[in-house]
Amino acid sequence: MPAEIAAGASPHTKMLKTLIESPDYPDITWGLRLAEANISCSGKILSFPLFCVFLMRRILRELDFPA
Repeated sequence: MPAEIAAGASPHTKMLKTLIESPDYPDITWGLRLAEANISCSGKILSFPLFCVFLMRRILRELDFPA
């Protein structure tokens, strides 16, 4: 799963969206965005707060999030 580390809370993820939608990488179906933001899911991008990175694995398992 590709990951983007964002400098702020801005939801701009153009490069990540482009990668997910690219026919050159059919096995990439989701993206992960680490930022100063709340946990959220927009389209095929899961946003995750930086201060909770240590919990990311556990939360993704509990959500049964596709890897």
